[in-house]
Amino acid sequence: MIMSKDTKGYCTKFFSALSNRLRIGILQSLLRKEKTVSELTNDLKKERTLISHNLADLLQVNLIYFKKRKQERVYYHNKKIVPPLFFLLENFMCTGCSLKSTCRVMRKQDLDRLAIEAANLKPCSACR
Repeated sequence: MIMSKDTKGYCTKFFSALSNRLRIGILQSLLRKEKTVSELTNDLKKERTLISHNLADLLQVNLIYFKKRKQERVYYHNKKIVPPLFFLLENFMCTGCSLKSTCRVMRKQDLDRLAIEAANLKPCSACR
């Protein structure tokens, strides 16, 4: 498949967004629960401006979204991309069970069946 310049640019931004520990931390935090900037600041123990800057990078590539609640923005992860992405990363790094603890995350997101079927994976006895 040959990528257009637009696609290459998006891919570069997408993978750049994932190359930062704080942005990965933000995604992991948002996997647990949607949060405001203040909640993320408390959760990740980082300055508000640093959190906001990194949220903008994640928003730009559609890894997260936000909704307005009164005067605040409440951020949440892209359910179609983030859980399966973490699922794939976990499996790429794990040499043991193909589902490991990620299957529990996927169940919470109600995506385990889809991801398991798509990847043709079998959970170990601990994950069943």
